[in-house]
Amino acid sequence: MSRLIAVLLAACAMNLAAQNMASEAQGEELAASATKLRPPAVKFTGATSTHGHTLMTFEVANPNDVPLPYVGYTSESFEGGLPAGTISPLYRIELQKDGAWKAHSVGFCGTGVGPVTLPARSKVTFGVLRPGGEWDAAKVGLVWSDAATDGKEGAVTWSSPITPQDLAGEKPQPTK
Repeated sequence: MSRLIAVLLAACAMNLAAQNMASEAQGEELAASATKLRPPAVKFTGATSTHGHTLMTFEVANPNDVPLPYVGYTSESFEGGLPAGTISPLYRIELQKDGAWKAHSVGFCGTGVGPVTLPARSKVTFGVLRPGGEWDAAKVGLVWSDAATDGKEGAVTWSSPITPQDLAGEKPQPTK
C-alpha cells in the first residue's frame, strides 16, 4: 500500500511539474533551447547530525548552457524562501540490501511544487534525511526533464552509492 502511495505521489508530482513547466514563463525559454540537454551530476558531499537526525547533503551541477528543468518546490513555497544556492527537489531514494536495489518511499506533498530550473552552468545543494532501517548502500536521484520533451518525460540522475560507513564521520551541527 505504501509503495502504491509513493508511486501515486511521484506520478502526481511529475504531472504537476510537467503542467507547470509548460507555462508561459518557462515555455518560451524551453522552446528556445529545444536541444537535448546533458544530465546533471548529483554528488554526495557530506553529512551533519542534529537532534538525533542525519542530514545528507548533495551537490547538483548543471553542465548545460541553458537552465535545466527539474521536479521540485519553488523557493517561494518556503517562508522567507530557500537560502541562496539551495534547492528543494522531489528526489528519489533507492536502498540496497543483500545486493538488491529497491525504491525507498519518501512521501512528498504537491503544495508548492512548481516550475523550477537549475541555472545554466551552476552548482546547487539540497539535503536528504538519512533513510531509517538497515541498508548496505543508498543512492539519491534527481528527477529532471529535457527541454526537447517539453518536460513531459522525466529522467532520473542518481548519485553514486553511499554506505552507512560514509556517514560514520558525520559532523555534529551546532544547535542554536
